[in-house]
Amino acid sequence: MITAKEAVTISLKAGTVTSMNRALDIMDTLRATAPKFRAWTACGDKWSFYVALAAIYEAGRIQGIREERAKNRKHKRQAG
Repeated sequence: MITAKEAVTISLKAGTVTSMNRALDIMDTLRATAPKFRAWTACGDKWSFYVALAAIYEAGRIQGIREERAKNRKHKRQAG
C-alpha cells in the first residue's frame, strides 16, 4: 500500500498538468453537485485543495499500477 509520504513525494515529482486537469474536473463536478463543496471552496484556498486532490488521484493511480503488477507476478509464479 502506498504511504501518505510516498503519495506526496510522487505527486510533487510526477504530478502533471493532466492530473491537475483531472483534479479540476473532479472539483468542478463536486461544486456542481454538492453545495457544501461550493461553499467550502468559495472561502478556501483553491490551489491547495486542487494540489491535494491531484495527490489523491496520483496515489490511486500508482496504487492501481502496483496492484496490477503484483497480480501479474502472482499469475506468472502459479503458471511457472
